[in-house]
Amino acid sequence: MKELVASGEISEERVKDATRRILRAKIRAGRIDNPNGPSAYVGVTSNIGSAAHRQLAREAVQKSLVILKNKKVLPLATNDKIFVTGSHANNTGLQCGAWTQGWQGTLEDVPGATSIQAGFDEVAKGTRVATAEEAGTIVYVIGEVPYAEWFGDYRGDDFNNKIITKKERTDMSFNSTDEYIAQIKEWQKAGHKVAVVFITGRPLPITSLINVADAFVVAWLPGSEGAGVADVLFGKVKPTGKLPHTWPKDAKQIPINVGDGKKGLYPYGFGLTY
Repeated sequence: MKELVASGEISEERVKDATRRILRAKIRAGRIDNPNGPSAYVGVTSNIGSAAHRQLAREAVQKSLVILKNKKVLPLATNDKIFVTGSHANNTGLQCGAWTQGWQGTLEDVPGATSIQAGFDEVAKGTRVATAEEAGTIVYVIGEVPYAEWFGDYRGDDFNNKIITKKERTDMSFNSTDEYIAQIKEWQKAGHKVAVVFITGRPLPITSLINVADAFVVAWLPGSEGAGVADVLFGKVKPTGKLPHTWPKDAKQIPINVGDGKKGLYPYGFGLTY
């Protein structure tokens, strides 16, 4: 910063303006007169988790989902029998990600959150069945375990939640892709359509997994409002989400960005709708 000011690239007035904004926020919060006391905004916390906040969070889920693939599976029919399964189907800790129940998140449920499976029961009551054999369509909810910062370099779908070494993981591929693909093919062989809902904090090189699915939806980290996922899958809300980053074909393409000449599996801004 000192070098940029000295060179004239950043003006001294711009620095003063930023400083005024910081001080103004501290004054309004009561921090200048009472640095160690309660904030003037302490009463606002009573709104956290309110119905209005949850509705806004659900809308964020609806608008952020990105449909990468859809072979006449979505939207799901409310008269269909649907089996919702997978590691992330009924675990709100996994769908919330990191910086929730602690720095690296949790593998346990987050109190007060609605899982994707529970969201199905809320949005389309009576469609969900208990076994794959009863179903016409299977919604397979899988994804990464929570991570923050550099921990994400060594985690994928490792449910022991341990850090694996660089020697064990040398790229950003998904650890158990072959197992997921085998399961999907087994269901398809039995006559089921399979829609994968992928929980992740980033685009991962999982081309083989996407290719085998009948439909593939990136739900990112939907947080507490799993019903927002069901809203889109059942067509209660039209999908409008677009990729905020190019989706790589394989690990060798990473890093990949718009304008670098690399053609990813799906381009920046891609997203299907109904």
